Amino acid sequence: MEGFSLNVFLLFSFIGSVHLSLYKENIFVYTCDGSPCSKTTIDVNVEVVDCSGRSLQCVSKTWFSNSTNEIRLQNNLLTVVLEGTLNDLRGLEILYLQDNALNDIKPNAFQRLYNLQYLNLENNNLVLFDLPVTIFCDLISLTELRLVQKFEDSQEVDNRNASFPDQMFGCLRNLHTLRVSVITSTLYFNAEFQNLKYLSTLYVTGTFHSIEQNSFENVQYVTSLELRNCEAINRFSDLALGAFNHLSSISFSNVPIGLQKTLHVFRPLVNTNISFINLYRVQLENRRVMSILTKDGMLTGNSTIFLQQICLNTLQLQENYIFVIFKEAFRSDKLTSCLKTLYVFEKDILGNLMALYDILNLLNLQSVAFGDPQFMVWDPTDSLDVFNSNTGKREISFKSPGILMEFASNKVMLKGKENSQFLKSYLQNVNTSIMDTSLAISKSITKLDFMSLFSGITLDHIYRFDGGDNVKSLNFRHNNIKNFVFPVLGLPKLQKLYYSYNDMSVLSNNFFDVYPALQTIFLDNCKLSSFFVGKNSSRVFQYLPELQQLDLSFNSLDLMAPNTFHSNPRLNQLNLSSNRFKRIPFDLALTPNLYQLDIRKNVITSLTREEMAIIENNRNKLGDFQLFLEGNILSCECEHLPFIQWLLTTTISLDDDRNYTCINSDGGLSYTLDYVNIEGMWRKCCGQFFLDISIVLMCLLCSGYLVILLWVKNKTLIVSSILQLFTNMKLKKLSDYKYGVFIGYSDRDYQFACSTLRRFIEEELRLTTFVRDRDLSPTMSEAEGLMEAMNSSWKIVLVANESFIAHNEWFLFTVRSAAYSVGPANPSRVIVLVEEKCISRLPTDLLASVPEDNIILVLEWHLTYSIQQALITLLK
Repeated sequence: MEGFSLNVFLLFSFIGSVHLSLYKENIFVYTCDGSPCSKTTIDVNVEVVDCSGRSLQCVSKTWFSNSTNEIRLQNNLLTVVLEGTLNDLRGLEILYLQDNALNDIKPNAFQRLYNLQYLNLENNNLVLFDLPVTIFCDLISLTELRLVQKFEDSQEVDNRNASFPDQMFGCLRNLHTLRVSVITSTLYFNAEFQNLKYLSTLYVTGTFHSIEQNSFENVQYVTSLELRNCEAINRFSDLALGAFNHLSSISFSNVPIGLQKTLHVFRPLVNTNISFINLYRVQLENRRVMSILTKDGMLTGNSTIFLQQICLNTLQLQENYIFVIFKEAFRSDKLTSCLKTLYVFEKDILGNLMALYDILNLLNLQSVAFGDPQFMVWDPTDSLDVFNSNTGKREISFKSPGILMEFASNKVMLKGKENSQFLKSYLQNVNTSIMDTSLAISKSITKLDFMSLFSGITLDHIYRFDGGDNVKSLNFRHNNIKNFVFPVLGLPKLQKLYYSYNDMSVLSNNFFDVYPALQTIFLDNCKLSSFFVGKNSSRVFQYLPELQQLDLSFNSLDLMAPNTFHSNPRLNQLNLSSNRFKRIPFDLALTPNLYQLDIRKNVITSLTREEMAIIENNRNKLGDFQLFLEGNILSCECEHLPFIQWLLTTTISLDDDRNYTCINSDGGLSYTLDYVNIEGMWRKCCGQFFLDISIVLMCLLCSGYLVILLWVKNKTLIVSSILQLFTNMKLKKLSDYKYGVFIGYSDRDYQFACSTLRRFIEEELRLTTFVRDRDLSPTMSEAEGLMEAMNSSWKIVLVANESFIAHNEWFLFTVRSAAYSVGPANPSRVIVLVEEKCISRLPTDLLASVPEDNIILVLEWHLTYSIQQALITLLK
């Protein structure tokens, strides 16, 4: 027994050791059978396999086919790329492996990927020197390689002399873009990089101390260079950039060699053409006061001497602690003729502002922005191409503010908060009723950003731009401007106007009339008066026929004239969010081109049927309609059921996944998606109503049936009652007739009629009777006698037995004469005693003229008590 236990222990120990060894060799004990990826077929031979974000720890080649064109393996937990998983995929062109935990790539992992054009290995734990040098050799078609890795802030500089492993990149002869992180003492690109004659874009980050004159000598074909997050650098040779033959774009982000040093490394670029330079946080110190003390933040003619000799198209300066710009800093023939775009995103620039005046009058300048970087916000309406230092990409973004204004009348230069009081006193000392103040700018300028500039300035004076004939975009955000009485003049072609975050509580209703070409207006957070807008909104925008986009958000508005946009048929985007509107405040029918309406965070509860119909019509006509409703508490009560149903079924674009907060009929909060069962909602809301309608209709139907039945049965009686009610007609009495009762009977069964019935009527009821066998005159014909007798009788009693119906030749004559004798003056004239079996044989005209109560059923031809009582009732 002990031997058996020992053997079992040894067996499990062996299995555990094998398991551990397999794990250490990165061979996982679990299988990767069954693909967790999604596949999308774009063309017959093009397939995209998406395995991203699935926490994968291994990959199987069975997940991919030869037609796979793109593989997405990013955002997983992969630690190694094994051989036999991705190799030999001849159709593969794009491979994403970024944002994993990769620390190793096996030698033949990318073998025979001859058509691969894009490879992203960024944000892993790869060390280039730990990888096989031949790892990229089969990637002969690769055009973009991304190798920026994760680094700790405390990453130490590698003691290796080389920046890159030898023979790793030389085979990538078609490479156009390389993004790489480097850990070394001195940045240097090996001789093998001379083989990369198509390399045009180079992005370098990492930990290294210096860049020497020869650092870039083997990548001379690069046209776009970006150095980013190189915070350990302390030396940058002034001649390093001279290695490039055709450099056109430069970006330094978080490269703290100092502003002055950075400007001097441009010396080799003198007399060259550069399309773009971006300097972001290149200052020596992280404290602004140190930039002032060391004078590193001063832009002088000497510091920009090399910059002035470059034919530069776009210059962007961001957060470099620039505190003063001297007049001669941008004064050169090269900049005058070449510079088209200038952005200076610095906080509180001080000093001689004549330099900024010179900038605004550069001959070919098209776009200019000065101001605090905190106001750099995204604005999709502005199409300026700006380099984003946080993402390392050029992208569409909103430009930041301007700083300078030149008042041509007295050549007064004013700047920001420090000079706002000076401006006020200056305007007060001018002996004119309306001050006309001019700002001289270059006629080439098309975009101006003057944000956070005029603290407390009022527009109750006339300001104009001299030379602003081509300005299409003007930004005055965050200036606390007040009293919008006079518009800024001199901008006849203005298309975009931004007045956000100012005080427009005082606004003239003709303020925008001077901008007939205006297409975009941003008036958010402007303290607009709800009373003013409600009364004058149609006048304010009346002369803007080209208006397409309008932002009135965050103004606490609750009123607006219904015909506000009667003169703006091209309006297609409208933002009314964060106000207090209880409904859509304007007539949607006046905006036939509207495709985006933002009414978030108001107090809207529902839309009308007409508004929903117009929105659907715009969607069908324009291809789409975007409606934003988030933040409103809608109504889910039964009266707004069509609106809720529309929200859940419409094909327009809605925000918040169509799930909005709403109040139900019980006063509680719920969500619109709780009412996805439309049929259930209809039953709950309309079931009782339609049940009541059904009951009423049923009652009406039954009542109608009864009325018809009563009419058919008692037509004569009803007509008689009506005639008595509305005319002077009186019912005939017994005294109006010669006989009391006419008795009709069969000759074969005369015993009951002539004896029993006659005696009862004459003796008990004391009525006279007419009996044919007794009272018919021999001198008269029988038909004539019967007719005269019935017309002379108050009541007619017919004894309709089998013999009378079947064998009496005068049966039909008698009963029809009796039926025709019934009239409004004597509606209950005929009484029928009939056997039950004979009812169906009675003529219909008789049954129609005799009330149902006047038909007495007889079981046996004996004058029973019930028959007597019935006769007493009818003959009295």
